[in-house]
Amino acid sequence: MSVTRHADILIIGNGGAAAHTVMGLRSAGYEGPIDLIADTVDAPFNPMLLPYLLKGDIERDACHPFGLDFYEKHKVDCRLGSPVVTLDAEAKTATLANGSRVEYQQCLIATGAGCIVPNLPGLRDASRTVTFRTKACGARIEEAVKTGKSAVVLGASLVGAKLAEVLALKGLTVTLIDLADRILPGAAHIESSLTLQKLLEQRGITVRLNQRLSGAVESADQIHLHFEGEKEIATDFACVCTGVKPNIDFLDPGQVHRQTGLLVDPTCRTSVDGLFAAGDAAEGFNLLTGKHQWFGLWGKACYQGRTAGLNMAGRKAAYPGTLPEYITPIAGRIFAGLGDVNHHGPENQTFIYKDRDDLVETILTFDHGVLVGANLLAGLDNLALLKTALIRRLDLSDLLESGRTHLPEILTAIVNRSRVDIRTSSVWGGVDY
Repeated sequence: MSVTRHADILIIGNGGAAAHTVMGLRSAGYEGPIDLIADTVDAPFNPMLLPYLLKGDIERDACHPFGLDFYEKHKVDCRLGSPVVTLDAEAKTATLANGSRVEYQQCLIATGAGCIVPNLPGLRDASRTVTFRTKACGARIEEAVKTGKSAVVLGASLVGAKLAEVLALKGLTVTLIDLADRILPGAAHIESSLTLQKLLEQRGITVRLNQRLSGAVESADQIHLHFEGEKEIATDFACVCTGVKPNIDFLDPGQVHRQTGLLVDPTCRTSVDGLFAAGDAAEGFNLLTGKHQWFGLWGKACYQGRTAGLNMAGRKAAYPGTLPEYITPIAGRIFAGLGDVNHHGPENQTFIYKDRDDLVETILTFDHGVLVGANLLAGLDNLALLKTALIRRLDLSDLLESGRTHLPEILTAIVNRSRVDIRTSSVWGGVDY
Protein backbone atom coordinates (compact mmCIF):
# COMPACT_ATOMS: atom_id res chain seq x y z
CA MET A 1 0.00 0.00 0.00
CA SER A 2 1.43 3.37 -1.00
CA VAL A 3 2.25 6.00 1.60
CA THR A 4 1.38 9.64 0.92
CA ARG A 5 3.47 12.42 2.43
CA HIS A 6 2.87 16.17 2.36
CA ALA A 7 5.64 18.65 1.54
CA ASP A 8 5.41 22.43 1.59
CA ILE A 9 8.50 22.63 -0.63
CA LEU A 10 9.73 19.70 -2.69
CA ILE A 11 13.02 19.69 -4.61
CA ILE A 12 13.62 16.95 -7.17
CA GLY A 13 17.29 16.71 -8.07
CA ASN A 14 20.72 16.73 -6.47
CA GLY A 15 23.12 19.05 -8.28
CA GLY A 16 24.15 22.68 -8.37
CA ALA A 17 20.64 23.97 -9.11
CA ALA A 18 19.14 22.00 -6.22
CA ALA A 19 21.84 23.13 -3.79
CA HIS A 20 21.48 26.79 -4.73
CA THR A 21 17.70 26.53 -4.39
CA VAL A 22 18.20 25.35 -0.82
CA MET A 23 20.62 28.22 -0.17
CA GLY A 24 18.21 30.70 -1.75
CA LEU A 25 15.37 29.49 0.47
CA ARG A 26 17.41 29.66 3.66
CA SER A 27 19.04 33.02 2.83
CA ALA A 28 15.57 34.48 2.26
CA GLY A 29 14.62 33.53 5.81
CA TYR A 30 12.55 30.44 5.07
CA GLU A 31 12.80 28.20 8.13
CA GLY A 32 10.21 25.59 7.21
CA PRO A 33 10.78 22.02 6.04
CA ILE A 34 12.46 21.29 2.72
CA ASP A 35 11.98 17.84 1.19
CA LEU A 36 14.43 16.61 -1.45
CA ILE A 37 14.21 13.52 -3.65
CA ALA A 38 16.95 12.29 -6.00
CA ASP A 39 18.04 9.11 -7.73
CA THR A 40 21.67 9.63 -6.63
CA VAL A 41 22.90 8.91 -3.11
CA ASP A 42 25.72 11.42 -2.57
CA ALA A 43 26.00 15.11 -1.77
CA PRO A 44 25.56 17.55 -4.71
CA PHE A 45 28.08 16.70 -7.44
CA ASN A 46 29.63 18.89 -10.15
CA PRO A 47 30.14 16.81 -13.34
CA MET A 48 32.20 19.61 -14.92
CA LEU A 49 35.05 18.66 -12.57
CA LEU A 50 35.30 15.04 -13.75
CA PRO A 51 38.16 15.69 -16.24
CA TYR A 52 40.24 17.29 -13.49
CA LEU A 53 39.52 14.38 -11.14
CA LEU A 54 40.51 11.84 -13.80
CA LYS A 55 43.65 13.82 -14.57
CA GLY A 56 44.58 13.88 -10.87
CA ASP A 57 44.47 17.67 -10.48
CA ILE A 58 41.85 17.55 -7.70
CA GLU A 59 40.78 15.19 -4.92
CA ARG A 60 37.53 13.26 -5.14
CA ASP A 61 35.78 15.35 -2.48
CA ALA A 62 36.39 18.48 -4.58
CA CYS A 63 33.68 17.25 -6.97
CA HIS A 64 31.23 17.91 -4.13
CA PRO A 65 31.65 21.71 -4.03
CA PHE A 66 29.06 22.30 -1.32
CA GLY A 67 30.52 19.75 1.09
CA LEU A 68 29.48 16.24 2.02
CA ASP A 69 27.27 17.49 4.86
CA PHE A 70 25.44 20.16 2.86
CA TYR A 71 21.90 18.84 3.40
CA GLU A 72 22.46 18.24 7.09
CA LYS A 73 23.76 21.78 7.57
CA HIS A 74 20.77 23.26 5.76
CA LYS A 75 18.22 20.99 7.46
CA VAL A 76 16.94 19.26 4.34
CA ASP A 77 14.90 16.05 4.64
CA CYS A 78 16.44 13.87 1.92
CA ARG A 79 15.32 10.67 0.26
CA LEU A 80 18.34 9.88 -1.87
CA GLY A 81 18.39 6.87 -4.17
CA SER A 82 14.60 7.09 -4.62
CA PRO A 83 13.86 8.47 -8.08
CA VAL A 84 10.58 10.12 -9.03
CA VAL A 85 8.91 8.07 -11.76
CA THR A 86 5.89 10.30 -12.42
CA LEU A 87 4.90 13.83 -11.50
CA ASP A 88 1.35 15.09 -11.91
CA ALA A 89 1.92 18.84 -12.15
CA GLU A 90 -1.78 19.66 -12.05
CA ALA A 91 -2.50 17.52 -8.98
CA LYS A 92 0.85 18.54 -7.42
CA THR A 93 1.78 14.95 -6.69
CA ALA A 94 5.05 13.07 -7.22
CA THR A 95 5.22 9.27 -7.26
CA LEU A 96 8.48 7.53 -6.33
CA ALA A 97 9.87 4.27 -7.65
CA ASN A 98 8.98 2.54 -4.37
CA GLY A 99 5.31 3.43 -4.84
CA SER A 100 5.13 6.18 -2.21
CA ARG A 101 3.70 9.59 -3.08
CA VAL A 102 4.47 13.17 -2.12
CA GLU A 103 1.88 15.92 -2.32
CA TYR A 104 3.47 19.38 -2.45
CA GLN A 105 2.61 23.06 -2.41
CA GLN A 106 5.66 24.16 -4.41
CA CYS A 107 8.10 22.00 -6.36
CA LEU A 108 11.41 22.58 -8.10
CA ILE A 109 12.55 20.33 -10.94
CA ALA A 110 16.36 20.25 -10.93
CA THR A 111 17.02 16.78 -12.30
CA GLY A 112 19.90 17.72 -14.57
CA ALA A 113 20.69 16.01 -17.85
CA GLY A 114 21.79 12.56 -18.92
CA CYS A 115 24.09 11.34 -21.68
CA ILE A 116 22.73 10.57 -25.11
CA VAL A 117 24.05 7.23 -26.37
CA PRO A 118 23.20 6.70 -30.05
CA ASN A 119 20.78 3.86 -30.61
CA LEU A 120 23.12 1.88 -32.85
CA PRO A 121 23.58 -1.90 -32.99
CA GLY A 122 25.83 -3.18 -30.21
CA LEU A 123 26.80 0.23 -28.77
CA ARG A 124 24.50 0.81 -25.81
CA ASP A 125 24.77 -2.64 -24.28
CA ALA A 126 28.51 -3.13 -24.70
CA SER A 127 30.42 -3.40 -21.42
CA ARG A 128 33.28 -1.43 -23.01
CA THR A 129 31.04 1.54 -23.79
CA VAL A 130 31.27 4.25 -21.14
CA THR A 131 29.75 7.70 -20.74
CA PHE A 132 31.25 10.68 -18.94
CA ARG A 133 28.71 12.54 -16.88
CA THR A 134 28.23 11.18 -13.36
CA LYS A 135 30.42 10.11 -10.48
CA ALA A 136 29.81 6.50 -11.47
CA CYS A 137 30.95 7.29 -15.04
CA GLY A 138 34.20 8.72 -13.71
CA ALA A 139 34.82 5.60 -11.61
CA ARG A 140 34.25 3.33 -14.63
CA ILE A 141 36.74 5.27 -16.75
CA GLU A 142 39.28 5.26 -13.93
CA GLU A 143 39.05 1.47 -13.86
CA ALA A 144 39.28 1.20 -17.65
CA VAL A 145 42.41 3.36 -17.72
CA LYS A 146 44.19 1.03 -15.28
CA THR A 147 44.27 -1.83 -17.80
CA GLY A 148 43.43 -0.20 -21.13
CA LYS A 149 45.99 0.89 -23.70
CA SER A 150 43.69 2.56 -26.22
CA ALA A 151 40.47 4.52 -26.24
CA VAL A 152 38.11 6.07 -28.76
CA VAL A 153 36.20 9.19 -27.76
CA LEU A 154 32.99 9.57 -29.75
CA GLY A 155 32.02 13.22 -29.92
CA ALA A 156 34.48 16.11 -30.27
CA SER A 157 32.52 18.44 -28.00
CA LEU A 158 34.20 20.41 -25.23
CA VAL A 159 33.73 17.42 -22.93
CA GLY A 160 34.92 14.94 -25.54
CA ALA A 161 38.00 16.92 -26.50
CA LYS A 162 38.99 17.44 -22.86
CA LEU A 163 38.48 13.75 -22.09
CA ALA A 164 40.61 12.77 -25.10
CA GLU A 165 43.40 15.02 -23.85
CA VAL A 166 43.26 13.57 -20.33
CA LEU A 167 43.31 9.99 -21.61
CA ALA A 168 46.33 10.79 -23.80
CA LEU A 169 48.11 12.25 -20.78
CA LYS A 170 47.39 8.96 -19.02
CA GLY A 171 49.43 7.20 -21.69
CA LEU A 172 46.62 5.77 -23.82
CA THR A 173 46.48 5.80 -27.60
CA VAL A 174 43.48 8.04 -28.24
CA THR A 175 41.30 8.65 -31.28
CA LEU A 176 38.79 11.52 -31.18
CA ILE A 177 35.94 11.09 -33.66
CA ASP A 178 33.00 13.25 -34.69
CA LEU A 179 30.30 13.30 -37.33
CA ALA A 180 30.85 17.04 -37.79
CA ASP A 181 33.55 18.66 -39.92
CA ARG A 182 35.32 20.20 -36.92
CA ILE A 183 35.96 19.79 -33.22
CA LEU A 184 33.87 21.91 -30.82
CA PRO A 185 31.34 22.45 -33.63
CA GLY A 186 28.89 24.45 -31.54
CA ALA A 187 31.18 26.83 -29.71
CA ALA A 188 34.14 27.30 -32.07
CA HIS A 189 34.68 29.00 -35.41
CA ILE A 190 36.22 26.68 -38.00
CA GLU A 191 39.58 28.50 -37.69
CA SER A 192 39.56 28.04 -33.91
CA SER A 193 38.70 24.37 -34.42
CA LEU A 194 41.63 23.91 -36.76
CA THR A 195 44.01 25.51 -34.25
CA LEU A 196 42.77 23.31 -31.40
CA GLN A 197 42.87 20.22 -33.61
CA LYS A 198 46.50 20.94 -34.49
CA LEU A 199 47.39 21.34 -30.81
CA LEU A 200 45.60 18.12 -29.85
CA GLU A 201 47.35 16.21 -32.63
CA GLN A 202 50.68 17.51 -31.33
CA ARG A 203 49.75 15.74 -28.07
CA GLY A 204 49.42 12.44 -29.91
CA ILE A 205 45.64 12.41 -30.35
CA THR A 206 44.31 11.20 -33.69
CA VAL A 207 41.36 13.31 -34.84
CA ARG A 208 38.92 11.85 -37.36
CA LEU A 209 36.06 14.04 -38.60
CA ASN A 210 33.07 13.49 -40.90
CA GLN A 211 32.82 9.94 -39.55
CA ARG A 212 29.41 8.30 -39.14
CA LEU A 213 29.28 5.38 -36.71
CA SER A 214 27.04 2.51 -37.82
CA GLY A 215 27.45 0.04 -34.95
CA ALA A 216 29.73 -1.81 -32.58
CA VAL A 217 30.72 -5.42 -31.90
CA GLU A 218 32.32 -6.45 -28.63
CA SER A 219 34.92 -9.20 -28.56
CA ALA A 220 36.61 -10.79 -25.56
CA ASP A 221 39.13 -7.99 -25.08
CA GLN A 222 38.08 -5.06 -27.30
CA ILE A 223 35.18 -3.20 -28.82
CA HIS A 224 35.11 -2.90 -32.62
CA LEU A 225 33.53 0.32 -33.88
CA HIS A 226 32.19 0.20 -37.43
CA PHE A 227 31.83 3.33 -39.53
CA GLU A 228 30.12 3.90 -42.86
CA GLY A 229 32.44 3.04 -45.72
CA GLU A 230 33.46 -0.26 -44.06
CA LYS A 231 35.95 1.43 -41.76
CA GLU A 232 36.64 -0.19 -38.39
CA ILE A 233 38.52 0.80 -35.25
CA ALA A 234 39.27 -1.74 -32.54
CA THR A 235 39.89 -0.24 -29.11
CA ASP A 236 39.93 -1.19 -25.44
CA PHE A 237 36.98 1.05 -24.61
CA ALA A 238 34.76 3.69 -26.22
CA CYS A 239 33.78 6.91 -24.43
CA VAL A 240 30.49 8.36 -25.67
CA CYS A 241 30.38 12.17 -25.50
CA THR A 242 27.74 12.75 -28.15
CA GLY A 243 25.50 15.07 -26.16
CA VAL A 244 23.10 15.24 -23.25
CA LYS A 245 19.36 15.75 -22.78
CA PRO A 246 17.30 16.95 -19.79
CA ASN A 247 16.06 14.29 -17.37
CA ILE A 248 12.37 15.24 -17.51
CA ASP A 249 10.74 12.09 -18.89
CA PHE A 250 8.80 11.60 -15.64
CA LEU A 251 6.71 14.69 -16.46
CA ASP A 252 3.60 14.55 -18.65
CA PRO A 253 4.60 16.61 -21.72
CA GLY A 254 1.00 17.74 -22.09
CA GLN A 255 0.98 19.45 -18.69
CA VAL A 256 4.10 21.63 -18.77
CA HIS A 257 5.35 23.77 -21.65
CA ARG A 258 8.69 22.56 -22.96
CA GLN A 259 11.07 22.57 -25.88
CA THR A 260 14.37 20.85 -25.13
CA GLY A 261 13.89 21.62 -21.42
CA LEU A 262 11.03 22.99 -19.34
CA LEU A 263 10.31 26.58 -20.36
CA VAL A 264 10.75 29.02 -17.48
CA ASP A 265 10.37 32.76 -17.08
CA PRO A 266 13.02 34.97 -15.39
CA THR A 267 11.64 33.93 -11.97
CA CYS A 268 12.21 30.26 -12.92
CA ARG A 269 8.48 29.48 -12.87
CA THR A 270 7.14 27.02 -15.43
CA SER A 271 3.73 27.21 -17.12
CA VAL A 272 2.11 25.37 -14.18
CA ASP A 273 1.26 26.99 -10.85
CA GLY A 274 3.63 26.03 -8.04
CA LEU A 275 6.15 24.35 -10.34
CA PHE A 276 9.64 25.77 -10.82
CA ALA A 277 12.59 24.45 -12.82
CA ALA A 278 16.32 25.22 -12.85
CA GLY A 279 19.57 23.96 -14.31
CA ASP A 280 19.78 21.45 -17.14
CA ALA A 281 16.09 20.56 -16.72
CA ALA A 282 15.11 24.16 -17.53
CA GLU A 283 15.20 26.32 -20.62
CA GLY A 284 15.53 30.04 -19.95
CA PHE A 285 16.29 32.98 -22.20
CA ASN A 286 19.29 33.63 -24.42
CA LEU A 287 20.37 37.17 -23.50
CA LEU A 288 21.43 37.90 -27.08
CA THR A 289 18.32 36.67 -28.89
CA GLY A 290 15.64 37.07 -26.21
CA LYS A 291 14.37 33.60 -27.10
CA HIS A 292 14.17 30.46 -25.01
CA GLN A 293 17.24 28.28 -25.45
CA TRP A 294 18.68 25.31 -23.58
CA PHE A 295 22.19 25.68 -22.12
CA GLY A 296 23.99 22.97 -20.15
CA LEU A 297 26.05 25.39 -18.06
CA TRP A 298 26.93 24.97 -14.37
CA GLY A 299 26.86 28.71 -13.66
CA LYS A 300 23.43 29.10 -15.26
CA ALA A 301 22.14 26.19 -13.18
CA CYS A 302 23.34 27.76 -9.93
CA TYR A 303 21.92 31.21 -10.71
CA GLN A 304 18.57 29.74 -11.73
CA GLY A 305 18.46 27.58 -8.60
CA ARG A 306 19.09 30.53 -6.30
CA THR A 307 16.49 32.59 -8.15
CA ALA A 308 13.92 29.82 -7.79
CA GLY A 309 14.68 29.44 -4.08
CA LEU A 310 14.22 33.14 -3.40
CA ASN A 311 10.90 33.20 -5.23
CA MET A 312 9.68 30.04 -3.53
CA ALA A 313 10.41 31.76 -0.20
CA GLY A 314 8.27 34.74 -1.17
CA ARG A 315 11.01 37.11 -2.29
CA LYS A 316 11.08 38.73 -5.71
CA ALA A 317 14.11 37.75 -7.78
CA ALA A 318 14.87 37.35 -11.46
CA TYR A 319 17.55 35.77 -13.60
CA PRO A 320 17.15 37.57 -16.94
CA GLY A 321 18.90 34.99 -19.08
CA THR A 322 22.10 33.34 -20.14
CA LEU A 323 24.92 34.55 -22.32
CA PRO A 324 26.16 31.58 -24.38
CA GLU A 325 29.57 31.13 -22.78
CA TYR A 326 31.92 28.15 -22.81
CA ILE A 327 35.31 28.40 -21.12
CA THR A 328 37.72 25.54 -20.58
CA PRO A 329 41.45 24.75 -20.66
CA ILE A 330 42.26 22.55 -23.64
CA ALA A 331 45.41 21.62 -25.51
CA GLY A 332 47.56 24.02 -23.54
CA ARG A 333 45.23 26.94 -24.19
CA ILE A 334 42.21 28.37 -22.41
CA PHE A 335 39.38 28.34 -24.91
CA ALA A 336 36.47 30.75 -24.55
CA GLY A 337 33.46 30.72 -26.83
CA LEU A 338 31.02 33.63 -26.42
CA GLY A 339 27.74 34.22 -28.19
CA ASP A 340 27.35 32.95 -31.76
CA VAL A 341 30.72 33.12 -33.47
CA ASN A 342 29.30 31.13 -36.41
CA HIS A 343 26.50 33.62 -37.00
CA HIS A 344 25.46 33.92 -40.64
CA GLY A 345 23.76 36.86 -42.32
CA PRO A 346 24.05 39.29 -45.21
CA GLU A 347 25.78 41.89 -43.01
CA ASN A 348 27.97 39.38 -41.20
CA GLN A 349 31.69 40.21 -40.72
CA THR A 350 34.26 37.98 -39.07
CA PHE A 351 37.77 39.09 -38.12
CA ILE A 352 40.45 36.53 -37.29
CA TYR A 353 43.58 37.45 -35.36
CA LYS A 354 46.47 34.96 -35.31
CA ASP A 355 49.91 34.74 -33.74
CA ARG A 356 53.25 34.37 -35.50
CA ASP A 357 52.78 30.60 -35.73
CA ASP A 358 49.49 31.10 -37.61
CA LEU A 359 47.48 29.89 -34.61
CA VAL A 360 44.23 31.64 -33.77
CA GLU A 361 44.29 33.98 -30.78
CA THR A 362 40.99 35.86 -31.18
CA ILE A 363 37.98 35.73 -33.51
CA LEU A 364 35.23 38.35 -33.52
CA THR A 365 31.96 38.07 -35.44
CA PHE A 366 29.73 41.09 -36.09
CA ASP A 367 26.23 41.45 -37.50
CA HIS A 368 25.37 44.94 -38.80
CA GLY A 369 28.31 46.25 -36.79
CA VAL A 370 27.19 44.67 -33.51
CA LEU A 371 29.38 42.02 -31.89
CA VAL A 372 27.45 38.71 -31.78
CA GLY A 373 30.20 36.16 -31.07
CA ALA A 374 33.82 35.68 -30.09
CA ASN A 375 36.46 33.01 -29.60
CA LEU A 376 39.50 33.51 -27.38
CA LEU A 377 42.49 31.14 -27.37
CA ALA A 378 45.29 33.29 -25.98
CA GLY A 379 44.09 34.13 -22.50
CA LEU A 380 41.06 35.73 -20.91
CA ASP A 381 42.34 39.31 -20.55
CA ASN A 382 39.66 40.64 -22.90
CA LEU A 383 36.85 38.35 -21.77
CA ALA A 384 34.98 40.85 -19.58
CA LEU A 385 35.26 43.57 -22.20
CA LEU A 386 33.87 41.38 -24.99
CA LYS A 387 31.05 40.15 -22.77
CA THR A 388 30.17 43.77 -22.08
CA ALA A 389 30.00 44.50 -25.81
CA LEU A 390 27.85 41.42 -26.40
CA ILE A 391 25.38 42.10 -23.61
CA ARG A 392 25.07 45.82 -24.33
CA ARG A 393 24.93 45.19 -28.07
CA LEU A 394 27.35 48.01 -28.80
CA ASP A 395 27.18 49.33 -32.35
CA LEU A 396 30.68 49.51 -33.84
CA SER A 397 29.57 49.78 -37.46
CA ASP A 398 31.22 53.17 -38.01
CA LEU A 399 34.54 51.77 -36.80
CA LEU A 400 34.33 48.72 -39.06
CA GLU A 401 33.22 50.74 -42.08
CA SER A 402 36.24 53.03 -41.69
CA GLY A 403 38.58 50.03 -41.79
CA ARG A 404 39.74 50.36 -38.18
CA THR A 405 39.52 46.64 -37.49
CA HIS A 406 42.77 45.92 -35.66
CA LEU A 407 42.01 44.26 -32.34
CA PRO A 408 43.42 47.08 -30.14
CA GLU A 409 41.26 49.59 -32.01
CA ILE A 410 38.13 47.53 -31.45
CA LEU A 411 38.90 46.98 -27.77
CA THR A 412 39.60 50.67 -27.22
CA ALA A 413 36.29 51.57 -28.86
CA ILE A 414 34.45 49.14 -26.57
CA VAL A 415 36.11 50.71 -23.52
CA ASN A 416 35.20 54.23 -24.63
CA ARG A 417 31.62 53.46 -25.60
CA SER A 418 30.74 51.29 -22.63
CA ARG A 419 32.60 53.42 -20.08
CA VAL A 420 34.47 50.39 -18.82
CA ASP A 421 37.92 50.68 -17.26
CA ILE A 422 39.82 47.90 -19.02
CA ARG A 423 42.27 47.77 -16.11
CA THR A 424 39.63 46.99 -13.50
CA SER A 425 36.77 45.35 -15.40
CA SER A 426 35.73 41.96 -14.05
CA VAL A 427 33.99 39.00 -15.61
CA TRP A 428 30.20 39.39 -15.59
CA GLY A 429 28.60 36.37 -13.98
CA GLY A 430 24.89 37.15 -13.72
CA VAL A 431 22.65 39.21 -11.49
CA ASP A 432 23.35 40.21 -7.91
CA TYR A 433 20.79 39.32 -5.30
